[in-house]
Amino acid sequence: MEESFVSDGTNPPSYGERITVLSMDGGGIRGILPGTILSFLESKLQELDGADARIADYFDVIAGTSTGGLIASMLTAPDENQRPLFMARDIVPFYLQHCPRIFLQSHSTFTRLQTLTGPKYNGKYLRSLVRRMLGARRLHETVTRVVIPTFDIKLLQPTIFSSFVAEMDSSKDALLSDICISTSSAPTYLPAYNFKTHDSDGNEREFHLVDGGVAANNPALLAMKPTGAVFPGGPEECMASKALQYENYVVVSLGTGTSKIEKKYNAKRAARWGILGWLYKEGHSPLVDAFTFASGDMVDLHMSLIFRSIRCEHNYLRIQDDTLSGDTSSTDKATRKNMEALVKIGKELLQKPVSRMNLDNGIFEPVENAGTNEEALTRFARLLSDERRLRRQRIQNSSAQALFDKLSQPNVFAWTAILGFYSRNGLSDECVRAYSEMKLKGVLPDKYVFPKVFRACGQLLWLEVGIQVHKDVVICGCEFDLQVCNSLIDMYSKSGDVGSGRRVFDEMVERDVLSWNSMISGYVCNGFLEFSVELLATMRIRGFEPDIVTWNTVMDAYCRMGLCDEAWEIFDQIKEPNIISWTTLVSGYSRIGNHEKSLGIFREMMSRRVVFPDLDSLSSVLVSCRHLGALVCGQEIHGYGIRSVDSSSFYKSAGAALLTMYVRCKRIQDAVNVFELMDRFDVVTWNAMILGFVDLEMGHLALECFSKMQRSGIMNNQITISTVLPACDLKSGKQVHAYITKNSFSSVIPVWNALIYMYSKCGCIGTAYSIFSNMISRDLVSWNTMIGGFGMHGLGQSALQLLRDMSHSDVCPNSVTFTSALSACSHSGLVDEGLKLFHTMTRDFGFTPGMEHFSCVVDLLARADRLEDAVGFIEKMPLKPSKHIWSALLAACRAQQNVSVAKLAAEQLFQLEPEHAGNYVTLSNIYARAGRWDDAVAVRKLMEDRGLVKPSGYSWI
Repeated sequence: MEESFVSDGTNPPSYGERITVLSMDGGGIRGILPGTILSFLESKLQELDGADARIADYFDVIAGTSTGGLIASMLTAPDENQRPLFMARDIVPFYLQHCPRIFLQSHSTFTRLQTLTGPKYNGKYLRSLVRRMLGARRLHETVTRVVIPTFDIKLLQPTIFSSFVAEMDSSKDALLSDICISTSSAPTYLPAYNFKTHDSDGNEREFHLVDGGVAANNPALLAMKPTGAVFPGGPEECMASKALQYENYVVVSLGTGTSKIEKKYNAKRAARWGILGWLYKEGHSPLVDAFTFASGDMVDLHMSLIFRSIRCEHNYLRIQDDTLSGDTSSTDKATRKNMEALVKIGKELLQKPVSRMNLDNGIFEPVENAGTNEEALTRFARLLSDERRLRRQRIQNSSAQALFDKLSQPNVFAWTAILGFYSRNGLSDECVRAYSEMKLKGVLPDKYVFPKVFRACGQLLWLEVGIQVHKDVVICGCEFDLQVCNSLIDMYSKSGDVGSGRRVFDEMVERDVLSWNSMISGYVCNGFLEFSVELLATMRIRGFEPDIVTWNTVMDAYCRMGLCDEAWEIFDQIKEPNIISWTTLVSGYSRIGNHEKSLGIFREMMSRRVVFPDLDSLSSVLVSCRHLGALVCGQEIHGYGIRSVDSSSFYKSAGAALLTMYVRCKRIQDAVNVFELMDRFDVVTWNAMILGFVDLEMGHLALECFSKMQRSGIMNNQITISTVLPACDLKSGKQVHAYITKNSFSSVIPVWNALIYMYSKCGCIGTAYSIFSNMISRDLVSWNTMIGGFGMHGLGQSALQLLRDMSHSDVCPNSVTFTSALSACSHSGLVDEGLKLFHTMTRDFGFTPGMEHFSCVVDLLARADRLEDAVGFIEKMPLKPSKHIWSALLAACRAQQNVSVAKLAAEQLFQLEPEHAGNYVTLSNIYARAGRWDDAVAVRKLMEDRGLVKPSGYSWI
């Protein structure tokens, strides 16, 4: 059998102190258990090292069998930026979404008989899904070392796929998709799999593979080999056999659960089984269960004994649940109910004590003083974080660097390798410095060097350096290479010079979809949204078919422009929208204030049951729930969130939106409970609480929360200041203003916008305008806030002049601008000017008036005693008048004692809000003042018949 070493021992001996290994057993849908555990571990790593931390950043080797192999591939397959394609938190939603179609449930007699002559499932959906997900990525491309066992039924021997071997033997450098399909091909469940590869000489190699669980259902030992230095291009340096130094290893081994409590089988029953009985019994396969559980337990026992013998028990963590029973012990019972039960078991497993298997009875027994699995994972997260930090500090002394330094005259291939090493490890500055050194030593770069350097420049936002490297591209004659051009576009876009990126794009002699996506994304990221839409049209004219990345990027552009309906049209063209597609729409409609639509789209996504929400979509829809006061819906999303992902990740991502939703719905205790579950040292937590109190107009509580935050030593940010200012009275507002001046917020536009609002609200319109005038740069909110401030003080002419000034600036007005200006005209009695403005917004600016604009015009006419004109205006509206329009008209009738118009407005309000007692009282009072007592009594009687009572007035004093 071929040598099955798998981990090159890469990083730790060279530039760290430990070899870190992650191993995951096979188990079909029970992969939900390690998925839940890994999501928790990744959340802890992100708490320590930031939101960009991924599982693959911390493990030298990730091994997985069967379903574990699929998870290993998901965590290590690279995206276009050489970062992991999936986060750990994506695993459970992935299983919930796709397992029902992989393991299509059928209870017919025909289906059961069919399993006697063929596999239980045809595997077509699994194969299609894996190929689509992993694409053309090969084993050597994984972001960290990977080990995936399979079993070759033609040779009757294990075949171990490892990224280390793949780098030296191209015949083992298979497509990740082929490897995943092979290791998942469980006998009796899924068909065996056959594929071919070629070595560097073009010789063909053929594989005939089934589930890796036949060889090693627990692959932890396969991930361990003699330590040694590894450097691409010099494998002979790391092939020397050495004794295993187990004390250097840190191993996290995740099982997929067993059913030892249930005791599925016994000898008395098994004695009567023939071939069919061993292959299939009551929905399970005793033979498959026997060899998978046996191999898993034996490896666990071996690992435990080794680490105990060298007194390093704390370096080995095995997490396994042995209490599965009934459907939860099945590998393929992919019902929604059963999978959600597995999610629950995974979360409960975190709270269970760290355990070891007792070989006498097979039961996992608690390890003394080891704490819970959650506590152990938290400890391991700190250990992994410290190890990674140590490695970064010692990078100059790493074996890779040391081996490179031994080369007296490294050629371009060696330089390419070291640059790739820096790039893979996120060491962008080292990558750029190495490139400079390469040039100084007279080595001419080639087309393989430049993409690595441009990626580093883009990550560092080093535009000037990128420009110099671009000159080198031209000198070396690589300016038309496809990959070089794509990386150039990406670098220029990330560095803010999208114009140079476009010049590169226009000069390309060939393009692929990535070229178009890079350019479109560059426009969106830099705010040139219209150009991104235009480029999509050009892309299609040139014969390129957009992919899901293209569609999602253009949808994002439309949503950023506030054109969510156009984004919806794009969405309808996507055959299989992913979670990013749905989230873009949900957040887009929420951002423009159409929260009903946002919530409706979220509900449609859930009803289709094809894509399931991630943390971003949950956070976005909770914002809409907050604005709508949709408590029940918010509670349902809260419940779904803590069921589908680990609570730590949920509260970290969606906690702020959830907290403010509860406060908006006046569920203060629920908000406090969420606050307690969030990170108390995170400024986002405090900002959410302050915003909640501001929403409820509880200014004193918002200020109290702000003060407590200061006393707790939490560093506030611009969001804190701009959130708390609207709650301030003049005295406290001036204190915050002084704080702003002292604490480096003087250039932050949102903070000055909040100051303008605060001073306007407190009656100091002169001070507000002084702040506005002295701002070096202004955004749309600055102009809108100042126009609204003038309107608040009845200074309509000043508001209109400011609107004219705005039209000559580089900031375009939006719907809110015209609402504020129309309101200013209304409060200032500028009827003609207001009507002119209403027509101007359509004629000169192309805005279609919304309900809020029609409301302003009705209020404008009503305040000017032109009630008949107001009624005529309402009758010509293209929209059905809202309750706000009729309420404004009824209020004006009360002031002007116009009975006929009051009756018309009230009758409409009785239909729109029949339970609102105030409308009845207002009409009754108008009748009474006009001496129409019979009508007044009739309205009061109508109130009584409908059981309506006007609430008593009260005072805070």
